[in-house]
Parts: sequence; C-alpha cells; structure tokens
Amino acid sequence: MSETAPDVYSEGEVASLELVWGEGYLSPGGPDAVARILEGLEIKGKNVLDLGSGIGGPAIDLVRKFGASSVIGVDVVARNIEKARELARRTALNTQVDFRAVSEGRLPFADQSFDIVFSKDALIEAKDKAPLLSEAFRILKRGCWFVGSDWLRKDGPIADVLQHWIDLSRSQESPHTFALASLSETARALEAQGFAQVAVKSENAWYRLEARRELALKTGAHWQAFIELRGETDARQSVAWHQAMIAALDSGDFCPSIFRARKPA
Repeated sequence: MSETAPDVYSEGEVASLELVWGEGYLSPGGPDAVARILEGLEIKGKNVLDLGSGIGGPAIDLVRKFGASSVIGVDVVARNIEKARELARRTALNTQVDFRAVSEGRLPFADQSFDIVFSKDALIEAKDKAPLLSEAFRILKRGCWFVGSDWLRKDGPIADVLQHWIDLSRSQESPHTFALASLSETARALEAQGFAQVAVKSENAWYRLEARRELALKTGAHWQAFIELRGETDARQSVAWHQAMIAALDSGDFCPSIFRARKPA
C-alpha cells in the first residue's frame, strides 16, 4: 500500500457510483453485498479492520447494521479517507469508526489486534496480494476470520472476452490495476499464509443480475445525472465498460467472489 497512491476515482465518478450502489459505496451490491459476505458470521460486539475501506460505506454499515463494536478502515488513497471521515461524522458514528491512510508494507497495528479482518472488493487493485494476506493473518487474533469479496476469474487461461474488459479497465482514462487472480489461486494464496477453513465462492450468478440492474440505472433513471457528473464522453465509456463486463460475466470467465479464511486457534 502507498499513501501516495493515485486517486482511482474522480469526484464525479464517486458521486455517480454512489447513485448506483449507495452512499459510501464504490463497488457492487452496496449493503446487500456486505450482508452476503457476513452471512452466518457473528460480528456483533467485535472489533474489525476494514482493509481497503474506500469512502467508508461498508465500515459504517458494519457498526450501524451488523453491530460491530468498533471498526478501523484503512486505505491507500488519502482523499478516500477524508470522504470516509466526513461520512462517519454525518452518521454520528465517528466515535466507533476510525479511518486511517496507510503506506506500503506493514500495517500500523500490533499482532493479534482484531476479531475480524474484512475487505470488500479492494484486493483487486493489488498486483501482489501476498503481503496484504500476510498482514491480515498477522493482525487477526487466533481462531478469528478474514472475510471479504474480491473480483476473480475462473481457473484456466484468460478468455478473450475477459481480456477485452480488463483492457478497458486499464485504459489511459482509468488507473485501475484490475489484477484478477483465479478462484484456485486465491484459495492457495490464503492457505500459503497459514489460514485454515479456506472457502472461495463465485458470486457470478448473483452479479450477472446485479450488473444488469446497475446498467439499467446508468442508462435510465440516472443517465442525465451521469452525464452531468462525468460528461457525456465518460458516461458513454462507462456504459461500454459495463456492457463488456456483462459479457465476461455471461461467459462465466469473470467471477466476483466471496472468500472466508480462519486463523488457527
């Protein structure tokens, strides 16, 4: 992680994404996706680290809707942290939710500091995920869980339909890394760090429907707002990007996924 990492999203793009996914959210599904990640896992009264916390929506909901005792969100983009802190103040949760900009390498927390490490769709931006997985393992208490979602791909060679979408995501207009590991690579990477009870589940079927709902909002109810926030050229590029993503979803090559892994007791 780097404190000087470039902003991945412009102000207009942030505002447009919040129209689709909800206040404080920069990735699909909003609060419903958080509920899917946490299904069957008790976090009430737990202290949580949100790894790659973005502009704060998931961390806020971990307290407000799921009962976490406290959440610390960390992100590499200073402007994200500023916006997340504003959201915490607006929701009067700034005594329970703290956001911190972090730099590359070791996170500023002692070993075994957290009951849960959570991450929503942030690992995709890391070219080398191993150091982040290692840090998640280090700062977790024994017997506790690392849970989250990541944008993955099916095992095997990268298909042309997926590569086309990746190329659009890495265009000159976008600083996204989009480092898509495969499902089995992700499971092996978690196990290599010492995690047990590793599970990686594709959410392709769910997101095929969600992506179409999002595209309908972009091109329908929110189209004029998208143009006002991003300009017509960028708005149309966003639609083309979304259509390419749906093609990769429909082929089965793109697999947004939920992962869960436990640090041995």
